[in-house]
Amino acid sequence: MFHKEIFLDYVHHDITRKWALIYFKILLLIMAKDTMVYFDLF
Repeated sequence: MFHKEIFLDYVHHDITRKWALIYFKILLLIMAKDTMVYFDLF
């Protein structure tokens, strides 16, 4: 995911970077859930 590298280049503070990673993981979880719903895996 090249967006993550570019995004982290703009994040310089440790706390902000930590929250950015949390937000990124949540975003990935939402995308994964939507993908499962789209393909009707569950």
